[in-house]
Amino acid sequence: MSAHLRDEERKKEVEELIGELSEQNLKIPIIVEGGKDIRALRKLGFSGRIIKINRGVTLMCFAEMVAKECKEVILLTDWDKKGCLLADELSKLFDSLGVKYNLAYRQALIRLLRQEIKDIESLYTYFEKIEDE
Repeated sequence: MSAHLRDEERKKEVEELIGELSEQNLKIPIIVEGGKDIRALRKLGFSGRIIKINRGVTLMCFAEMVAKECKEVILLTDWDKKGCLLADELSKLFDSLGVKYNLAYRQALIRLLRQEIKDIESLYTYFEKIEDE
């Protein structure tokens, strides 16, 4: 299989994944690390609730605030060391608080884009780049 064909297949898979994630976001809030992540998702057409991890409180307080409002969330932290630690810690906290969480989209993005980008804020730029190809 040629590299170009693999790139085309990956591009299609990423587009489908983002479309599915955007659809899920209409019902389930997405948790991201920062404001740039929110802006990137909005530029990609996400219109559901997106919650930024609140840096002014402990992660436990943040998780408790989310648990009061949400029964289910999608965790979409970056795939750098900090993002991995946040995903792991929030998973444990949400488990203890009875909040259902989804890591599947994050894991799929890591699998597909690890070589291309390392964070959520780069998703929009990635899509601009592949649109031009």
